[in-house]
Amino acid sequence: MATAILPLLSERLHSAYLARVVTRAGCWAWTGSKYGPGYGKLSFASGRHIAAHRYAFAKATGIEPGDLHVCHSCDNPECTNPKHLWLGTAMANSIDKRRKGRARTKGQAGEKNPRALLTEAQAREALAWRGTNTDLAAIFGVHHSTISAVRKRRTWAHL
Repeated sequence: MATAILPLLSERLHSAYLARVVTRAGCWAWTGSKYGPGYGKLSFASGRHIAAHRYAFAKATGIEPGDLHVCHSCDNPECTNPKHLWLGTAMANSIDKRRKGRARTKGQAGEKNPRALLTEAQAREALAWRGTNTDLAAIFGVHHSTISAVRKRRTWAHL
């Protein structure tokens, strides 16, 4: 069962939430700590935590997401803009992901993968790069985690 969010809503929590959000290209990007895939994590002194986008959805709509997914129309995991969020089932989220070409693709390595953010030449440059991931990411116009994934061989492992 998912953590109930509505009972946690308070002005103090909302102030803490707002302090960790910046506007980028229409998205409200979470700048605080994150879960592995990049979703914002709103933490409490008790050690409990909830996903920042789930909090934002509940705060804006008054609807408890429960076991449903809070999905992103913008496909940006760090976004917490309630206008970019919608409530759906796991199946609806999966269909949306496939329709937008974000589903995992077997047998489509490198540039053949529709989700590839880099060219093969850029991936090779990332592997040879001796600077920081952040510096190279700025040059290529991607997030530093994209460069990190290449260098740790989570992506472009065939090179």
